[in-house]
Amino acid sequence: MHRLLVPALFASLLALACDKGAPPPGSGSGVTGGAGPGTSPGTPSTPNDPPPTDPPPVNPPGGPACGEKTCAADEECISYYGVAGPAGPKFQECGIRCKPGSGSGGCPAGKSCTTIADGPGSVCR
Repeated sequence: MHRLLVPALFASLLALACDKGAPPPGSGSGVTGGAGPGTSPGTPSTPNDPPPTDPPPVNPPGGPACGEKTCAADEECISYYGVAGPAGPKFQECGIRCKPGSGSGGCPAGKSCTTIADGPGSVCR
């Protein structure tokens, strides 16, 4: 019996790990034809509430767009890959790159040039 239980358990775990399952709620499950409250069959229903709007940018306008944010006027959008390299996700952040050969790395007062390995590189922090 032990010989049958182990392969069956392994096959069940493998099937569960690979199964995408049902779509998450609100993702458009593909079920159609149901009439919502206050509608007759065959009449498409429309939501009463307007769609949500995007929140305002985190930084004040004036700088470049950076993903879902807008950088400050003195910043730039810095794109980089993490430890996984191009095989992993691409990250973006607003920041000021260091300027080699400049006093204090070309950083504004109160910040200094710092190198972040596996990140944006030499930036002012």
